[in-house]
Amino acid sequence: MTGLPPDDPSAYTGPVDPQTGRPLFTQATLDLMIGPEGEPLQIDPVDAHLLALATKRMKALVHGNGAKADDVMLEGFDGAIINFDARTLFEIRHQIAHKSVPGKQGNAEVVGSTADLHMRIQTEVEKTTKNSVIVNYATDVLEKRADKGFAVNNLVIKLDRLNKSFVHHNSCNPCSGTGKLACGPCNGDGRLPCHRCRGQRTLNCPACHGNGTIRNQNTNQPMPCNRCHGKRVIGCEACHQTGQMKCRPCTGTGRVGCAQCNASGRISDIAFVSFDALTKFAYDLYDLPVALPPMIDEYGPTLVSDGHAELFVLQGNEQQAWQKELRTAEHIRGEVIIPYHARLPWGLIRFKLGDEILSGQMLGFNGELLHFPPFLERLITPGVERLLQAANGFSVKNNLHESARTKIIATSLLAAATLPPKKAFAMVRKRYTAGIDHDAIERLITLSGQGLARLTRLSRIMTLTAGTALTGGFYALWFMGGWRGTFWAAMPPVPAPLFVSAVVDCAWAGLFGYGLTHAARFVTRARILDLVRPMIPPDKRKKFMPRAGKTGLAAWGCTFAALAVILGLTVALGTGTPDWVNVINR
Repeated sequence: MTGLPPDDPSAYTGPVDPQTGRPLFTQATLDLMIGPEGEPLQIDPVDAHLLALATKRMKALVHGNGAKADDVMLEGFDGAIINFDARTLFEIRHQIAHKSVPGKQGNAEVVGSTADLHMRIQTEVEKTTKNSVIVNYATDVLEKRADKGFAVNNLVIKLDRLNKSFVHHNSCNPCSGTGKLACGPCNGDGRLPCHRCRGQRTLNCPACHGNGTIRNQNTNQPMPCNRCHGKRVIGCEACHQTGQMKCRPCTGTGRVGCAQCNASGRISDIAFVSFDALTKFAYDLYDLPVALPPMIDEYGPTLVSDGHAELFVLQGNEQQAWQKELRTAEHIRGEVIIPYHARLPWGLIRFKLGDEILSGQMLGFNGELLHFPPFLERLITPGVERLLQAANGFSVKNNLHESARTKIIATSLLAAATLPPKKAFAMVRKRYTAGIDHDAIERLITLSGQGLARLTRLSRIMTLTAGTALTGGFYALWFMGGWRGTFWAAMPPVPAPLFVSAVVDCAWAGLFGYGLTHAARFVTRARILDLVRPMIPPDKRKKFMPRAGKTGLAAWGCTFAALAVILGLTVALGTGTPDWVNVINR
C-alpha cells in the first residue's frame, strides 16, 4: 500500500485492493492528487520497492556527511504514480527550390504547364499531414531517442523520404524550340571565304612571284614561268578555285546547336520540394497536481532519458483514435500528432533522522529526492569550518584531510581539482540533489579550490622556478652558445628566413611552456590524490590528473619571460642577437 493506513478506515472513500479490500492510498494522497479544477487524477499506487529506493537515496545522502545511514527511517509517504497524456506535434514545413536546366530532365515528375506545376506542389504540401509515412517515420524517430521526444521543443527532423521533384519542359526561346541557331561565323550560309586566296580563287605564282617569267639557269635569260606559263597566277588548291570553303563550326549546314538548351529545344523548369518537421511538446496540465508541471519543465527530457518517468508511444488504432480526438478537440489541422501515455511517481515523503523529521518530495521511478530543507548543511558544519581554515592558510594539510572525511566535501575537492567551477558545481549537484542549497555548493567549490591552491602552492612555485631556469639556460645556449647557428647550418634554405627563424625561436618557449604545465600538474597530483583517493574508483586512480587551471597560464608566462630576458642579454652584450630582433630594434 502507498503511504500510511488511514486513521479511520471506515471513512476511506478511495480505491481498495480487490484481493484484500485494503485501501490503496492514504486520504492525504487522495487530497493531494487533485487537478487544478478539483477533479481527481488517474493514479496508481507506488510499490514498496520504490519507497525502499528513495530511503536508500536518503541513507546515501547522510552517510559520511555527519550522520549514519542507519539513523534514517521512512516516516511516511503521500503520493502515487500519476498517469497523464502528452504529445509531440510535428509542424510540417516545406521549402521550394527552383532551377532551370537545359534539355529534358527525366528524374522528376513531369507536369504539363507552369500552372500544373504550382498545383502539384500545393497538393503535395497539403497531403503531407495525412501521409501515414510521416506518422510512422515520426514515431520511429521518437522511439529511437532516449527521451522519446518528451519535453523536446524545436527539434528539426528531416523528412527526406517525402521530398518530391516536379519538372515542366518549356520551349527554348532563343531557338524557338528547334534546338538549332543560324551559324554566327558564316551567317547561316554554311560557306566562308577561302582563308588562302581570300575568295579570289587564284594566288600569285610562287615560282615566279607573280612576274610570269623566270631566269634560264644556263643562259640567265628571261623565259616564261613553267608553273603559271606566264599567267602570273595559279588556281587556289585549298578551295579548288571556288573562292569558298565549308564552315567548320556548322560543318557547312549553316546551323549550330543552341547552347541555351543543349540543342534539345527544351528548357526544364525543375521545382524541388523538401520537407522537415519542427517539434512542439504539450501535455495536459489538468491531468497533474499543481506542484508537478514546474518540475516537468525543470527536468525536461531527462525525466525520460534518466528513467524518472515511463513513456509509451501510442501506435496503431490507439494512436489513430487519439489523433482524431485531439484534432477535433484542439482544432489541429496542419500538424502531425504523436500521442503517448506517461507515468510519473510523485508525492510528499518524510524521513526520520534521529529525532528530526525531514519532509520533502519524491519524484520518478529512481526515487529522486527534492525540496528538502538544507539539513546537510547543518550536518557538515564541522567539516566546512575545517575547509574554511585550510582555505585561509591555517594548517592547510591537516585541515584539508580532516574536512575530506566529510563525503560531500571530498566530492567538492575532487570536482574542484579536475573541473572548471561550473562543471564542478554540476558534478556535486548531480550527486546531492537534496539537503543542500545551490549557494552552499558553490561555496564548497570555491573553498575547495582555495584550499587546494594553498596545499599545492609550494610545489607549483618550485616547479615553475625550475622550469623557468631550465628555459633560460636553454635559450642562453641557443643564442649565445652557438646552438642556434649549428641548427640553421644543418637546415636547408627556407623562404622568409627572418620570419621562420623568429617562429622557431619562440616555438621553443611554447614547447617548454607546454612541458612545464604538465610538470606542474604531475608534481601536485600526489598531494591531491591523497585527499580524494576514496572518491575515485581503484581502476581510475592511475589516470587521475588535476587540471592545470591558472598554473598553465603561469607556466607559459614564465617560459616566454625567460625568452625575453635572454634576448635582452644578447642585445646588451652584443652577441648572439638574432636578426629579427635587430630588425625590430631599428
